[in-house]
Formats: sequence, structure tokens, C-alpha cells
Amino acid sequence: MKRDPRGGRVRRWPCLLRLAGCALLASVSCGGEAEQQGLCDLRARGCQQGIYRELVALRGGGAVPSLPRVRLITRAELEALARAAEGDGAGAGDEPRCVEQAFSRGLQQLGLLAPATPVGAAAAETFTEGVAAFYTSADDTVTIVDELSEDPAVDLGTLAHELTHALQQRERLSARLDGWQARGSDAELAQLALSEGEATFCGLAVALARSGRAVSELNWEAAFDLLDQLALEEVREAASALVAARFTLPYPLGGRYFSRRFLEQARPDLPAIYEAWPRSTIGLLAPDDAGAPVEPLPLACGPPAAPAGSLVADDDRMGAVGAYALGAKVLALSDPRTLARQWRDDRMLQYVGPGQVAAVSWRLRLALPADAQTLFEQATGQATARDWQVLRLSAEEVALLGAWPAPAPAAVCAPPDEGPLFGPTEYAAAEVACAALGPTAAAARNTSLHPLRLPLRAGRVEPPPLFRRWIGATLR
Repeated sequence: MKRDPRGGRVRRWPCLLRLAGCALLASVSCGGEAEQQGLCDLRARGCQQGIYRELVALRGGGAVPSLPRVRLITRAELEALARAAEGDGAGAGDEPRCVEQAFSRGLQQLGLLAPATPVGAAAAETFTEGVAAFYTSADDTVTIVDELSEDPAVDLGTLAHELTHALQQRERLSARLDGWQARGSDAELAQLALSEGEATFCGLAVALARSGRAVSELNWEAAFDLLDQLALEEVREAASALVAARFTLPYPLGGRYFSRRFLEQARPDLPAIYEAWPRSTIGLLAPDDAGAPVEPLPLACGPPAAPAGSLVADDDRMGAVGAYALGAKVLALSDPRTLARQWRDDRMLQYVGPGQVAAVSWRLRLALPADAQTLFEQATGQATARDWQVLRLSAEEVALLGAWPAPAPAAVCAPPDEGPLFGPTEYAAAEVACAALGPTAAAARNTSLHPLRLPLRAGRVEPPPLFRRWIGATLR
């Protein structure tokens, strides 16, 4: 969720996932209606209206709201909008710029971000190179980058995905999500997976129906298995693994979870799905023995003592998606979902010291002692090459320390004493930390189009070939 160059919230839909997935219940008539109407030109207003009506019927029926404006722009026009917004400071944050520097440096030390690349720049490059479409609430507009597919069903699915976001806006989904009072990347990503999961589900339903396929024929679990595999390939190949994981994973995570909940219902009941939605990404990944979402378990151990003279400039909970990125790119696990499903809590602290960005600590709590031991051994195997120190803080908790001064701190499980993530004193604490870098660093503000702490807010975008592979295989 982010402002576009003209202001307002924006939902961006990647080429990887232009289509989305929602199976139709027998009681919902829009599948038959779509089959009768068939394929159409999404540039035609009548085509747009037909897709919009089908979405309303699919999601439970009722009055059809006003149709948003739909526009097509070129890739060059998109890049120009991004440059203009960058120059105007649109989307600028309240954080001192040194917070972005600390956050970026910490991710680089952990192997999750490309060397010498600020996290905002990595997100910006991904957005301008690969975004396929987005919806902005400020002007109630769906914008599609005019690089249409050879398969019209793919393009109609793209349109349906963005129109789903328009319907969510009309139903004030964002207000429901704001009520969660989410703090940290993990909770923010769980919110994002809700809105994108529903749109993923519904977009693919329209594409299937419009291409003459009975939506009930689709093996949804197999479709999302394929999407999981394509997402893994993308994260492995990306120079900045965490950015790629945050851009990519909300769609398979949210889409699979939403489709299961939706298909369990006798009649569409979106509020019931929204209200029961997990507040953490682990709830989307791992069920307990009874099939209910797993809940996080708080860290039992506090961070090691900070390096001498350094202060915390940034503090975040990366969530199961952070563990996934670590497993996929850094540890090169065959299936990083295993580590992601073992995640129960984490806390990443970025430190700055006099005149420099100093160090990073990342504590992770896993489900079982055996899980923590495996992670400890895997991370220790890379410690020398990556300038890490690895601590076993407790039976279930491991700490990764990047660019930490020698000697290594003692592996002691001290009670955690941090306050809540992103609390009222966040910016004040960052100001104090940044002042250690000098008056220029303390005064400079982040003016990037793309925010620094949550690259996922900058948009979700993937290269078109990856998307075409997935949707082509799904429609075959």
C-alpha cells in the first residue's frame, strides 16, 4: 500500500501475478455469465462493466457500485510519473535518512539486500521495470501499463484483480485493516496478503470463466503450488532477496489461504473471512494440529549488549517471509518454506555509532529446539564468509549478528526489554541515533518515492515472463 505520484493509496499488481484466483461456488452465477460473454477488449467500457458486474456477483451480489476510471499508459509514461514523484518528494517519510541507511546496511550484512543498494532504490527499480497495473483510491482509477498479453484472458484477469481492489476500497477494507493497529513488517505483510489474496483469487476466476473454462475444474492447490515454485525461483535469482520475497509472496500466501476459506462457505461471506484473517504471516503458512492458523510465540531473550557507543536506529519484525528470504537466498535451502513455517517470532535491530552505520542483530525464535539447532549450524557454516557472529540464546532462539565488533558477546538469554514496534518514541529515538552520525545526517529526511522500512509498500512487481509461465500453465 503506497501513494502513487498523484497521491492516494495504491495497489500494484505484478506481472508475475496479473491473474488471481477465485473459484466460483455453484450458487454464484457469474461463471456462467462470463462464459456467455467470452473474451473482450479491456479498453472498451462495456467490457470493463461486464467484468465489474461479474466480480460483484462472485463476491456475494448486491448493487453494482460505480465503475472506476480505467486508463492505459506506456512504460515510459509510468517511469516519468515515478521520476516526477521522486522529484516532488511524494511519499516521503518522516524518518531521518540515516534510518534507511542503517536498515539497508543491516540487510546487506545479512545477505538479504544487494551490496551498495539502498532498499528504496531496489524497490523503485523493481517497480518501474515490472509493474503491470495498479489502483489508486485518490482518483478512483485503475491504471494498466499498455503491454498487453497475447492471451486476452490474461489481460482481463489483470483488470479483474485491480477492480477487486476498487471494490475493497468501496467497502472500506482499509479501515478494517487499520483497526488491526499492525506494527512491523510481519503484521503489515499479513494485511497485504488479505487484500492481494482476494484479488488474486478473483482475478483468475474471471480469466478462467472468460476463456470458456469451468472454474470448478481448476485444481487450486496445484495452481498455487506452481506459483510457490515460481516465487522461489524469483527470490533465488533476485539480487535483493527480501525485496523480492515481499513483492512476491503476498499473492501465493494470501491467494491460497483466501481460496480455502472462500470455498468452505455455503455462501460468500467476506466479512467473516476478513475478521478471522491471521494477524501474522505464520498464520497463512502453517496450520496447527487442528487445522487452525499457528500463532506467533514471543521472543524469550533480549538482544546482546549493543556495540560500544552505538544506538538503535531501526527496529522491525520481519516475520516468516523474512525467514523465507534467509532460507531461499542466504542458506540456499531446497524448500525455504520449511524454515518459514518454523518461525515463531523475530526482532531485527539496526545500530548506528559515531560517524558510521554500525551493526545489525537479528534474533529468531523457531518452533522446536531441533529447528533452532539446525538454523544455528547452517548460519555458523557461513559466519566467516559473511562476517557474522551466531549465538544460541536459548533452546528455541538464535541470534545473527552482522558486522559486530570482536569479541563476540556472550550467548546469554537476558529478558527482552524493548518496547512495542514503531511506538510513539520511534522517531525521537531515531533522531538521537542519527545525531551520532553528525548534524547533516540528523537533518536529512527520506525523500524517496518508495518507503524504506517496508519495501512491500512500494508495489509488488515481477518480470512478465514469470507471470506468463504461471498463468499460461494454469489456463492450459
